[in-house]
Amino acid sequence: MNAVIAVFLGLMAVVSAGALVVPHQQQQQSGDNDWDFILFVQRWPASACVNGHVTGGQAATPQKCSFPPEMAPNAWLMHGIWPTKTGTEGPVNCDKTAKWDINPVEPLVPELKADWSNLESNTTYDSFWSHEWLKHGTCAQNLPALVGEFNFFNVPLTLREKYYDFHAALANKNILPDANRKYSHDAFAAALQTAYGSTAEVWCAYDKGTKEHYVAEIRLCLTKTFDLMDCPDSEVKPKSTLGTSSCPTSQELIYAPVKPTGVPILPRPTRPTPQ
Repeated sequence: MNAVIAVFLGLMAVVSAGALVVPHQQQQQSGDNDWDFILFVQRWPASACVNGHVTGGQAATPQKCSFPPEMAPNAWLMHGIWPTKTGTEGPVNCDKTAKWDINPVEPLVPELKADWSNLESNTTYDSFWSHEWLKHGTCAQNLPALVGEFNFFNVPLTLREKYYDFHAALANKNILPDANRKYSHDAFAAALQTAYGSTAEVWCAYDKGTKEHYVAEIRLCLTKTFDLMDCPDSEVKPKSTLGTSSCPTSQELIYAPVKPTGVPILPRPTRPTPQ
């Protein structure tokens, strides 16, 4: 049995057993939530802050960037799981009446702070999760495994921990964060193809001052059963509304190290065990 499908079946069993929280306010939906596949997106924190503000952040006005002490060191961070209709960047904001409720995800907060960190200064610690839930989570409520806040965050954290350690996948091909070294787009693509057996998309942030491209995001495409699939060609766009774009294939890319902030890194949290 495919390992990712096995995880999906396990997740569904937990849903059926009632161990995952399904909040009552998600019974009603509005807007178009018709979609075909899931974008599983992680971001590299050094590149998310390449211009001094958060690339692909939650606010319309760019926010200054900071690394919280809970952030996992040398790790790609979750950006989100995005229900996607082929050829679009949506749907988004499918339930205009939805409200963010932190209570269902309280058991996940230590892990969310480490692996789904909010990099925007002067915002509440949960504001990024709220943004992801309202924009993308409300559009995932027609998939049983992602119903409710807890499931929407717990499923990708589980998949990330078990299968999608991008730092390790790249390191296995000697692609490491290094301020004095550049890599080709093909090197990244080949490393990810080797690790996962399907195409992955590498997205970059562009530094207007240095005119350099910094590897900022890696996107995998998943089916509604959380199996890997090749991303549709029409999903690859030259630019995104998030401030990132497909990395150029003709220029070398920078995979920048995360600079120390002087703030001690807190101990890595352990995953909660469903009761």
